[in-house]
Amino acid sequence: MYLFIYRYFLYPFLYLSFKLLAIFNPKIKLAFALRKPINSTPPWLKSSLASRPVWFHCASGEFEYAKPVINALKIKYPGIKILVTYFSPSVVDSIEKFKNVDFYCPVPWDHPKALQDFLTHHAPRALLIARTDAWPEMLMQAKEMKIPSLLFSATISNQSSRMNWFAKNFTAWTLQNLSEIHCVSEDDFANFERLNLGSITKVCGDTRYDQVIDRLKNPKPIKDALFRHKPSEKILVAGSTWPEDEAVLLQMIKTSLGKRLNYRFVLVPHEPSDAHISSLRQKAQSLNITTELYSEQETWSPKSVLIVNQIGILAEIYAYALVAFVGGSFRKSVHSVMEPLAAGCISLVGPKHKNNREALFMKSVALQSNPKIKPVMEMKKAQDFITLLKEIEKKDLAETSKEIQKLVQSRAGEATEKVLLWLKPYLNS
Repeated sequence: MYLFIYRYFLYPFLYLSFKLLAIFNPKIKLAFALRKPINSTPPWLKSSLASRPVWFHCASGEFEYAKPVINALKIKYPGIKILVTYFSPSVVDSIEKFKNVDFYCPVPWDHPKALQDFLTHHAPRALLIARTDAWPEMLMQAKEMKIPSLLFSATISNQSSRMNWFAKNFTAWTLQNLSEIHCVSEDDFANFERLNLGSITKVCGDTRYDQVIDRLKNPKPIKDALFRHKPSEKILVAGSTWPEDEAVLLQMIKTSLGKRLNYRFVLVPHEPSDAHISSLRQKAQSLNITTELYSEQETWSPKSVLIVNQIGILAEIYAYALVAFVGGSFRKSVHSVMEPLAAGCISLVGPKHKNNREALFMKSVALQSNPKIKPVMEMKKAQDFITLLKEIEKKDLAETSKEIQKLVQSRAGEATEKVLLWLKPYLNS
């Protein structure tokens, strides 16, 4: 029943909806352009690898979860080729710059013929899906062609739309075609078990811990001079922010400046388009907050808010902060808290963070160096920020920062190794 509904109703509806949205949305329009055949050949058939690759699929930012696995795989098995597919075009630049990927392309449309052609052409040894974005036809065709499949660093919260009445059954029907699921926590396992997927699910941790630690060891170059500050000053970095987050943050910043708290503020929008940056600066100006742009400055005035209008350097900027706010949590769902935690930041989130297992876990951890502080703390309104900032303004939190870093380091390594152990039998075939 679900196969019939998906192939003849749901998938055509989704495809047509995306087609209509592409008229108004540049990102979706680009997604269609990237999948356009060249000389009648789809982009996913334009290259053939010398030997059967391991296929990684990442929707977008989920590529960060795949990176440590790909690196570890290349170290142990340098002759194995790596094929990466993606859904959103926003991740193309990141994949392109990652040296251990041999071939990448947009994932084929989730149609039987497109997937059959793709799988026949590349004959992958295995399919590994990072975090999410497991498509029904993708999994069915892989299973039909006896290609083992793994969903790793998987998480599913109680509030997830995938646990609703119809979606719950549909999700279970889709994921039953996987060979195995590696989930992040016992809570995730309980939810996969509710989907009758307990027999193929194991608690294996999260590969993102490995990636954020590696990223800090191998930072990208940034304008270090911008972030030099007096020892008495503390930096708060708000990363991956959306307008809903920024509305609260600007109110907090205005109050902080009025109370002369000894903090400096950095805003790093999730989508730093010219339109977004212009709107953000106008809103700040209306509150008598001066702003400076990262791209235009070599020094940064203590009385101004620094707005970072460059993508890809947020992890490096967190390293200069004591306190971080993680965006999306006043909008819909919080982004990953791992990067600021790995940098040793006290990480703040808004009320909409139930989607994030790491945030929920770190909210419950007591720090020996400062029992009143949690690695992740919830802020419901602007005044909550002010209360916390006043509380920690004059405290030496160096030991607290080190303790947060050690928490992250203690959870690294295991998830990546378990993926490689699952994959090992298929690398000699």
